[in-house]
Amino acid sequence: MRRQDGSRSRECRTDVAKACCLLAGLDEFVHDHRPHGTLTGGATEPAWNGYLLTVACPCGVIFERWVTPEEADADLLRLAALN
Repeated sequence: MRRQDGSRSRECRTDVAKACCLLAGLDEFVHDHRPHGTLTGGATEPAWNGYLLTVACPCGVIFERWVTPEEADADLLRLAALN
């Protein structure tokens, strides 16, 4: 996660953690920041190498994550397995 001042909080460091951390990190961010007000989400247009997902909190903290096509596919498969 990146704050408006550019500093970062917890980051996923291994390839395995990166594949699993998008949903967990987003869930944690929403849980921690929902009390501050309306969260604003966005994403860049998908490119050949992925897209940038952002969620901004009124308190100034911004969740920011680059999602590769492989990570997006893996997340969709995990979600489908839950249904």
